Amino acid sequence: MAVVSGYAEKFGDLVVGKYDDIGGVQWQFVDGMPEGGEVVGAPSGPRGGVEEAGPNVGTWTSMAAGSDGALHVAYYDVDNQALKYAYGAPAGNGWSWRTVMLDDTGNAGLYNSISVGPNGVPGIAYRVGSVAEGAQFFSELRYRLAKNDAPGAAVDWNPAFVVQRREILQEDPSTSDYPEGTGLFTTQARGNDGLPVVAWYDRTLGALWLARFEDAGFGEPLMLAGWGHPDETLDGDMGTNVDIAIDDQGELHLCFQDGRTDSLRYLAPGLGINAMPDDGTRINEGRGYSVHVVGEDCNMRLTADGAPVIVYQDSTGHDLLVVRGDGMGGWIRRALRGQEAMYRAAYGFYTRARIDGDMLWISNWVYANEDEPAMQRLEV
Repeated sequence: MAVVSGYAEKFGDLVVGKYDDIGGVQWQFVDGMPEGGEVVGAPSGPRGGVEEAGPNVGTWTSMAAGSDGALHVAYYDVDNQALKYAYGAPAGNGWSWRTVMLDDTGNAGLYNSISVGPNGVPGIAYRVGSVAEGAQFFSELRYRLAKNDAPGAAVDWNPAFVVQRREILQEDPSTSDYPEGTGLFTTQARGNDGLPVVAWYDRTLGALWLARFEDAGFGEPLMLAGWGHPDETLDGDMGTNVDIAIDDQGELHLCFQDGRTDSLRYLAPGLGINAMPDDGTRINEGRGYSVHVVGEDCNMRLTADGAPVIVYQDSTGHDLLVVRGDGMGGWIRRALRGQEAMYRAAYGFYTRARIDGDMLWISNWVYANEDEPAMQRLEV
């Protein structure tokens, strides 16, 4: 069984779905329903038959599961520009939900990520877009750590740690696709000590950063790649779409996009590995020779024997791809979707991957715009 979180655009709601091979995804509406909304459809249907719009919540979702089967979801409240959290306690065939607003200052909650420690206690990394101090403005990467394993109220959470802040020229400026400042594409994993390790992209400096939780807070951030890095292969705009995994020996493994070449890069700093599993070069794949943009939404995973596996999108071909280390410094690439002989759809959007035993689970959003009518769907 797989469980996914998402945003129901039609209603503006946070949803969580349980997937199986027979019934597909069975969705549960978690947040965004209006209080006292009129029931106009079947009570057993979506939202209990309520069609009326409620609060617009549920974008930028991330989810983690505890060993007790509880679900922990971080997400963005669009109306209030705030970070919210939902706790799902197992109940019957689904979950019983409690939601809480955690931070509504400075456009908080975008680019969030969540993890759960071995004690079941969740922690959330997230971006705050703009904090004013006099005539100055700052963006921040913050981290909220819960006090217990069922934190369904604001009092169950510790105050936010400020992991990094970056001065910005004006209030919440935007540069093309990515906002100025720090705290973009946050990702996290738990070390062997159960403490969080967080990586993120700093748009202002064009850099990939990492910070570890130490003692009672986060240590000084370390720049892994970016402008001014002493390794010339890592000197440039680095770190978008970053994801992190930690192996049994505590070594870090990261995938991210190399902004100089729009290629997929893999980094294991403690092992001295700096590789480019996919440089985007395509030969005899429809055009003879071309260079594709690759690495969007990359997911860094490790097999039981420690082999690195990266799932990601080819943004030029709209393909869903996976590469695996061959143990000899090389990489084996496979197209999972999108390179069929006949065009079917555009794949690989909002990709998420998990390894469970010998099973690799992947979810991605699919645009089938040539269908009549045009279709969009979640594929697991």
